[in-house]
Amino acid sequence: MISIPPYRSALTIVYFNSSLTPAGPGDWLGGLNIDDFEGETIAERVVRAAHSIGADYISPTMTSGETPVEIVDPSQEGWIGFVNQTMVDVAHELGMGVKPWTAK
Repeated sequence: MISIPPYRSALTIVYFNSSLTPAGPGDWLGGLNIDDFEGETIAERVVRAAHSIGADYISPTMTSGETPVEIVDPSQEGWIGFVNQTMVDVAHELGMGVKPWTAK
């Protein structure tokens, strides 16, 4: 488990596929098991996991790994977002900011 000095802000960058690991802790999650965290969606559990290590911000990829690879634009039919209102609401309830990346 990592420790963040109190004078620093921590940003957790999250790629959807790195959040999905077989049962048990994942290397991409610093040894955390995403299923150990409360939440109905992966997005909500990712926020709670980031909060558990003292992150001030979460910076998730905009696109879900469930979006077909040929779909690259949010306006295209079949595009599925990873960031959702629940993710943002939970982050804000926990005092965290949300800064999505790879948005078109």
